[in-house]
Amino acid sequence: MNAKELIKKLEQAGFTFDRANGSHRIYKKEGSKPITVPYHGNKDLKIGTANKILKDAGLK
Repeated sequence: MNAKELIKKLEQAGFTFDRANGSHRIYKKEGSKPITVPYHGNKDLKIGTANKILKDAGLK
């Protein structure tokens, strides 16, 4: 899974883009902690990183 696909899932779950810091994008949702996504375009995220982000977002 690449960052674009992961961000699409976060946005469908109600997360909105908050800010960017270098190659990391931060997404927020009311009642949830901010989610940081390493953004490198179409480059695949490591499976552990993707799973942790999905778990933190409550999507897994």
